[in-house]
Amino acid sequence: WTMTLLLVTTILSFIIGNLLGAIAAWPRAPIWLRSIATPFIVFTGVPPVLLGFFLLFFIAFQLKLLPLGGAYTVGQVPNWSSPAFLWDVVRHQILPALALILGSVGGWVLSMRGMGVTIQGEDYVNFAEHKGLGGTTIFRDYYLRNALLPQVTGLALALGSVITAGVVVEGTFGLPGIGGLLNEAIRANDFI
Repeated sequence: WTMTLLLVTTILSFIIGNLLGAIAAWPRAPIWLRSIATPFIVFTGVPPVLLGFFLLFFIAFQLKLLPLGGAYTVGQVPNWSSPAFLWDVVRHQILPALALILGSVGGWVLSMRGMGVTIQGEDYVNFAEHKGLGGTTIFRDYYLRNALLPQVTGLALALGSVITAGVVVEGTFGLPGIGGLLNEAIRANDFI
């Protein structure tokens, strides 16, 4: 449970954050598109556990749109070949995944925006503009590719904080992963 949740949320937050950060730094992007990244940057300062509590309270408790916790509905027999069971598992994973994604996308947006601003003045980007290439080609081939190189290194370094946050969020949502196991051990005073 832990590895699936962390793998999906890490990849999604990396992709979303880098795309939003690249667009936020690209001078040819429309102003409304560049301002989309701002709310995600605000969430960077909020711990994923606190985001999880807010999501639980508003989406699961008040609006009753998603389940309050657990990996799947209580009393249901796990059957991985059943589409109904798979949909139930996905519904139970949405809130923990959303808490982890919202907590980490802003960091990717900020770092990618910084890389994008740095790359704008590089000679190869200016050369591509003077050569008459289209904005989409310059953005994709010259701008985004070169700005992503340090981000991939940052992805490997960020795995430590993602694992810590994921374990705590798992405990908050009552998922049967490492976080749930850790919470049970703490409650039972099993520190060895």
